[in-house]
Amino acid sequence: MSPEHSSQPSFSKSTSAVGVLLILLVCMWSPASAASQPQTSQPDQLLAKYFGFSQDQLLQVQQGGVVVKILKHQKHEVAVVAAIRFNVPLDYFVARFRDIERHKKSEAVLQVRKLSDPSTIEDFSGLALLPQDIQDLKSCQPDQCPFKLSKKEIEGIQQLDFAAPEAGERATLLIRSQQADYARKYSINGNRVMIVYGDKSIPVESASQFGELLDESSYLLEYAPEFLDYLRNFPDRVLPSVDRFLYWSKENYGHDLKAIVSMTDAVVYRQAAGKVPPVLLASKQIYANHYFESSLALSMLFGPREADPLPSFYLVYVNRSRIDLLRKWYSLFARGRVSDSVASSMRKGVLDLKNKVETEYAADQAAAPAGPNRLRHNSRH
Repeated sequence: MSPEHSSQPSFSKSTSAVGVLLILLVCMWSPASAASQPQTSQPDQLLAKYFGFSQDQLLQVQQGGVVVKILKHQKHEVAVVAAIRFNVPLDYFVARFRDIERHKKSEAVLQVRKLSDPSTIEDFSGLALLPQDIQDLKSCQPDQCPFKLSKKEIEGIQQLDFAAPEAGERATLLIRSQQADYARKYSINGNRVMIVYGDKSIPVESASQFGELLDESSYLLEYAPEFLDYLRNFPDRVLPSVDRFLYWSKENYGHDLKAIVSMTDAVVYRQAAGKVPPVLLASKQIYANHYFESSLALSMLFGPREADPLPSFYLVYVNRSRIDLLRKWYSLFARGRVSDSVASSMRKGVLDLKNKVETEYAADQAAAPAGPNRLRHNSRH
């Protein structure tokens, strides 16, 4: 029966909500059987043991294809893994990740800004609130706010006079100040001061949500237990060869979705010589003003096999995100469609990234003069 003819008048509204949920989940991921057996490699062992890749799927990755799988997850969570080979040096990709303003920018990602250390309000000078944001903040109350904030931040918002002509400007300055203050506190105190969202009747501790996402990343216990310990106990653990930075971004996927402003802790870890994978990247969301309660993306970069072209490396990307819309009853209608949509979007996003990075690498190499400063091919080990 179509929604127009349903005996439940609220069904058409829930259908619209399911559509919004699907759009959000699809957008957030936009990063023939052969007889021969794939050669054994460290990426293969990881993918088979922890993510259930079949022999055909492993061979597909080795031959240059992308394989995406939806993972087991909690009720209000979406989890996905993707594996693909990039035909560029591993270090080129890492350098590009560090240049986050270039690496992340896309049609949907409107703004990206790497923060100073310590952060200042000037880091957020480009963050502007839309008229809808101002209306959301105007109606904001503890336990009932359309804008994700802590209760203390909501109390600060309530002190503003929204009837004043300069209300929008003052609200923007306050949000910028709150974000800069939060970034400074997080850089010093880490997980202990991660935001407790107070926009709903039940507070959401983002640190607890993040810890549970780490609990589901058991493969790190085998491949980089010290990195897992570092992430879980930041800043109380010190780990050599770690490079980290904060950045904020603004993403707009259109449709019925609100623009998402988020803050992320990006971590680059280079393991000791001889350990695999040699490099791990973590993108830990520490704030989002809409939809997201927590998100963790882990990338493991493996060197090439003997038969692979040079330069090249393998990317194994795992993303787990917890979304408040998935706590709603109508998310039950979307679950099956969500899995198909997320897998399809992830596949396209990873292939687009591969093509973009490889094209930029070729252009950089063509423009670079011959000599010792030219980026060399990575080795196989």
